[in-house]
Amino acid sequence: MTRITLIAGLMTATVAGLALAAPASAESATEIRREALEKREAAQTAAIEAGRRDGSLTWWEKARLLREQHRVDKLEAQALSDGKITKSEYYAVKGALIDEARHVDAERHNEAVRGWWWRTFVR
Repeated sequence: MTRITLIAGLMTATVAGLALAAPASAESATEIRREALEKREAAQTAAIEAGRRDGSLTWWEKARLLREQHRVDKLEAQALSDGKITKSEYYAVKGALIDEARHVDAERHNEAVRGWWWRTFVR
């Protein structure tokens, strides 16, 4: 009889511990997802600025890429509006960031450069 009571007590304590730990893990998962998205976005911003500095992006391409980045920011804010980022919301924002990264790379490696005078100094 005492053995069954001991096992029931341990199970109750385990369930209570998991119930208390669940909100903390959900919050940390949201923070981990948010940090991952912000890190990727910061890298893309740096790539856009570097492209503008080295002449591989025109001012118009930079403006277009920053507008796209603003749309992704709004998508992330919408995902975070309830205080957490679910897995599906995370993958939706991450997919948008991957698309944006592909666009940054395509714009940086096309033949458009920063104006007629830039070609005379670079090439």
